[in-house]
Amino acid sequence: MSALQLYFASQVLIDAYDALNRVPRALWDEERRIQSLRSAGPLAQALPALLKEQAVVAANVPPGFPTEEMISGFQKRLQNGDGSGGEAEALPAALALEVPETANTVALVLRCKGCRAAEFYRRLCEAAKEFQQSGACLFDAPARLTNCLVQLL
Repeated sequence: MSALQLYFASQVLIDAYDALNRVPRALWDEERRIQSLRSAGPLAQALPALLKEQAVVAANVPPGFPTEEMISGFQKRLQNGDGSGGEAEALPAALALEVPETANTVALVLRCKGCRAAEFYRRLCEAAKEFQQSGACLFDAPARLTNCLVQLL
């Protein structure tokens, strides 16, 4: 188990899109209109219960996907812990890594007090080095990670 897995005990991984690069809205749309009622998608509704204090949501999305909209929805849903709209906590840190080889983006939303996206990225790079040194990795994980276009959100 890596240091990142220990630090973020809860994780939700989303990797669901079809051959036409469509991601089901139920997996990411924080708010949508159904019969004039504002309603969150099932995954967004479940996030506060799934991800308690220290957690990460990771989504692999295709090129051209509205990644920032998805991240914003997850951040808002996790901001108050229960989506109740009560007293607002700080918006959860997030980052997006665009993978040059595929043009996909890996989006990460972090749920923990005092988390910083830049610190998480540093730890992610360290974990990639450890993974590479373990001999279990069949590609250059650190190089692939550091070649990504990184956005701290």
